[in-house]
Amino acid sequence: MFKRPIIIPLIILIIGIIIVDVFVPVFFVRDHYSAHFNESKSFRYVITDDYKPKKNWITYKADVIEYYNGKSWVETNGKILINIPKNDKDSSSLSYGDVIQSNAKMYRIENFDGSSFDYQKYMNHKRLYHNVYCFNFEKIETNQGNKIIKWGKEMNESLKDRIRSSNLSDRNAKLAISLLLGDKTKLDTDIKNSFSVTGIAHILCVSGLHIGLILGFIQLITKFIYLFGLKFYYLRQFLLLVISWVLALIVGCTPSSLRVALMFTIFILSKIFPIQTSSLNTLYCTAFFLLIADPLLLFDISFQLSFLAVFGILVCNPLINRLVLKSRKKGFVKQILTNMAVSFSAQIFTAPIIIYNFKTFPILFLLTNVIVIPLLGFILISIICLILFVDVEILNTIASFVVEAELDILIAIAKVVETLTTTITHIFI
Repeated sequence: MFKRPIIIPLIILIIGIIIVDVFVPVFFVRDHYSAHFNESKSFRYVITDDYKPKKNWITYKADVIEYYNGKSWVETNGKILINIPKNDKDSSSLSYGDVIQSNAKMYRIENFDGSSFDYQKYMNHKRLYHNVYCFNFEKIETNQGNKIIKWGKEMNESLKDRIRSSNLSDRNAKLAISLLLGDKTKLDTDIKNSFSVTGIAHILCVSGLHIGLILGFIQLITKFIYLFGLKFYYLRQFLLLVISWVLALIVGCTPSSLRVALMFTIFILSKIFPIQTSSLNTLYCTAFFLLIADPLLLFDISFQLSFLAVFGILVCNPLINRLVLKSRKKGFVKQILTNMAVSFSAQIFTAPIIIYNFKTFPILFLLTNVIVIPLLGFILISIICLILFVDVEILNTIASFVVEAELDILIAIAKVVETLTTTITHIFI
């Protein structure tokens, strides 16, 4: 612990966040919109997150910015979910930064019937307490959001359009978008279920693994810069640093993407400046800074899974690797054992979170991840090449063929392991 002094303020910060959460209402925000229900006639909202399609609704996240008390508009704040009927022609026309006005009634967010997951508590920790169902609304302003975030969302949509315009089948285009950009809203339900049952659902959300694989590929193809001297070495480090943050921005600044971007930043700075650090110290510093910026991230499941997975790898993997090295296995067998060690190290620390929140655990996760993780690297690189070459018909055809084959293999693996999992479950349970 004394070699990692950052862990002390990190632990104090985590305890402080938990105490505040227990003893102070998490919705305690000055001028929160919920304090004005009795006097409000209408509210104004600014869209902060893209739409998510549901069965009968299109759902957006938004900030409540003003309420009308019958005489004038008064500033307020708070977050909310806005639901617009799918049959409304304007249901999917809203975008980040749009301001709308509606007198629709707000309803408390509740748990889903038949689900063991405490959805209400989960949303409360995101400061989301109410749904509003807007059968009628008026768009009154546009482009009111952060310009940098808006650029990231526009870039995300542009990349999706390039994947859709390729020669990929509709099913595999949706899967490619999910793997590279983390948007699984339109992904086929059977694929989602297969990936969930087999323990590889994490590859459908852009995580540190994805960004790490992409950065590793960029590091590999820019290695020649070392030949041009120290100044170009620094240029390469700066380039990788910028790319890591751009990638995090494009995928929506998810907790896992922010973790890898910030960890990479600390790692690069420790190489450029005479600062001694370790991987664990870097992880602790990253968690500390992110929780300072947004304390409620502590209760975000993706934040918990991301940091616990990396912590497990950093703590357990070296111990398991020593056993692998002692076994003197070489070549392909050693690589398989190493991949299994990484997967096992991550899963053993994330298992309690998964079991507690979802009441399930993939029993064949080692088998699936050992096969899928190496394949994922090739798939991501192939999708990037597809995006780059989509305007050149011949290269588009070749790249689409390669990506199509890789994604078909990935789906086939998931289906086979899903069948095995179902069979084992029926036998032993």
